[in-house]
Amino acid sequence: MRGKARANVEFGAKLAISLVNGYAFRKYLSWESFNEGQTLQNAVERYRAKFGYYPKTVLADQIYRTRDNLRYC
Repeated sequence: MRGKARANVEFGAKLAISLVNGYAFRKYLSWESFNEGQTLQNAVERYRAKFGYYPKTVLADQIYRTRDNLRYC
């Protein structure tokens, strides 16, 4: 159960992915409730470790736009 005005109950996994040359790479997957904004920095750093450079663009929901994440957005 969620205490949101629009939806009392939400279902489904939360997923973070990177798209690179048409391929989708899963960065994070969870069925648990958590604040997605906390996963952005780790996902961007894992992308850099895998490909050797930071992504050209980061697209994310507004929940990711925190003070700590601004340098990644």
